[in-house]
Amino acid sequence: MGGQDKATHRPISSKSEHAQALFDLGLLQAWGFEHQEAAVNFEAALRFDPKCTMCQWGLAYASGPYPNVVTGQEGDPFPVFTRSAAQAGEDHAKKALQMAKDAVEAGDGDTDLLQRELQLAELMARRFHSAALAVRGSGEQWYAQEREYAEALAALGERLGNDADVFALSAEAFMNLKPWDYYTNLGNLRPEGVKAEEQLLRALAIDEHHPLALHLHVHVTEAAAPTLEGAGGDRASWAGRGLGSAEKLAALAAQHGHLIHMPSHTFVRVGLYKTAVESNKKAYEFDVSRSTHCITPYLPEHNIHLLIYAASMGGQLHTAEAYAKGVRSLRERVGAKWISPGNDWTSLPLVLARYGEWRKVLQLSEPPQDARGGGAHGGPQYSQVVYRFVRVLAMAARADAYSRRALAVDDQLAYDLAAKGAKARLDDVTGEMRLLRAAIRAIPTETPTRPGTALGIYASSYQALGRMHGAVAEARIALMLNHTSQARAILQLQDALAEEEGLGYMEPPRSHQPTRQCLGFVLLQAGRPAEAADVFRKDLLQHPNNGWSLTGLTEALTAEGDSAGAAKASEQLTKAWADAGAEVQVWSSCPALAQTFDL
Repeated sequence: MGGQDKATHRPISSKSEHAQALFDLGLLQAWGFEHQEAAVNFEAALRFDPKCTMCQWGLAYASGPYPNVVTGQEGDPFPVFTRSAAQAGEDHAKKALQMAKDAVEAGDGDTDLLQRELQLAELMARRFHSAALAVRGSGEQWYAQEREYAEALAALGERLGNDADVFALSAEAFMNLKPWDYYTNLGNLRPEGVKAEEQLLRALAIDEHHPLALHLHVHVTEAAAPTLEGAGGDRASWAGRGLGSAEKLAALAAQHGHLIHMPSHTFVRVGLYKTAVESNKKAYEFDVSRSTHCITPYLPEHNIHLLIYAASMGGQLHTAEAYAKGVRSLRERVGAKWISPGNDWTSLPLVLARYGEWRKVLQLSEPPQDARGGGAHGGPQYSQVVYRFVRVLAMAARADAYSRRALAVDDQLAYDLAAKGAKARLDDVTGEMRLLRAAIRAIPTETPTRPGTALGIYASSYQALGRMHGAVAEARIALMLNHTSQARAILQLQDALAEEEGLGYMEPPRSHQPTRQCLGFVLLQAGRPAEAADVFRKDLLQHPNNGWSLTGLTEALTAEGDSAGAAKASEQLTKAWADAGAEVQVWSSCPALAQTFDL
């Protein structure tokens, strides 16, 4: 317990110093979505004070759902709120209510504090009334009770007036009604999201450093669709309206890995890639440290995935490469049991391919049998897809280099030898592409998960990603000197883009590199700069301040003859790479298709 901060210190009626400290720590864990560890602390607190109302309330709270965990059945292949958890929550809620009533009747303590605990216990008991029955089937009855609970908390907040905790808990309950699906297809907040954000802003008006309110405000704003007014400008008009909360949460430095990481969800959405990298480095270091003290970190691999993504977007090749190597052995450093980390084999080859590091790509060993990407199911098959995909790109670049060398030879004999070598390299590409197509077909069908859109936040979407990789590989082959067909490459990349847009919102995005960065590059090569500029602008809407599309936009505007626009884009480009802490010079929006092979 040494060194825990006081961000979640909440005075309770218990007279045990240890029970109070353990309750505070449990609350910190729960507000960081780490309900299992929270329950451990609440249970420990009860050993010091068996009559601790709020410790029992905490156990009920930790038994319940939260935005990352929804109702489901035992055995579902993703974390769910089950009937057994509901029954446990009901049992704890009943005990908490009885303890609160006994404490009020005894009158031993601060009257206002005892009344607050009684009101919270009453609402928790209402929330979990016949909970095991309520979660059956689709859980429709449970969600009706959750809505009542959310509204009752909002009403209690109005009565109390200055209780940030109550407003934040109300917001969380409203978010539980539409978790990870807060926006309509038109980009408007759903009613539940509107209500949740209202409650969060009430909480933050009372306590601007409230950990749960800051955490949830990042979540409810991060998926907001960008607008032309919000792209790299008025951040308050879209996901950036949560930037203030993200910055406060980062400054809070709560003693919890997920809360340290969480601001980066907003940072990458507004183009603060270097800041996102720094947040996740701190979260990783904290997780490693805490894992040595028998504390199970919450989703440590997710933090590193976002670090790799932000570093890659920001031109930090060396950082992205280092952590992509390190994530493969994460389980040796972080003892997380839930969604066990380790053996993510795919991040490294995708980073290398994005930057056109072809010699390193061709030096990669074939993935092991237990390799995977973001998830285990279908992981070995998807790892094979990634392996074949990056090799196709590297081999195509190498084949192009051999073809160029052959074309540059004047002597007939030398030309014949060079042409023979070029043909052999072209055959390598053709053979590898056959292996890639077979690997894509071998990816197993994935069970949809909840919450979230498309296949849900716990899905890896390997089949869609496989089709994306296949389309990009086909585009690269179409661009080879021997198969020059920019029109076909554009069609393939448009197919890849359609797959990408069907993946649903996730942070980091499941697609390592935005497809538009490569589509814009090919449109430029095809002599269609106006279309390319439009594609790059759309990518900058989704990924503000990224140097990749600013590189492409500068080239496109130059090709259009828009010298003023090109100069402005070039200025933004220089600033973007500097702000992102770029470690290498990136000369193309898509080195994956453009980078040559040095023979």
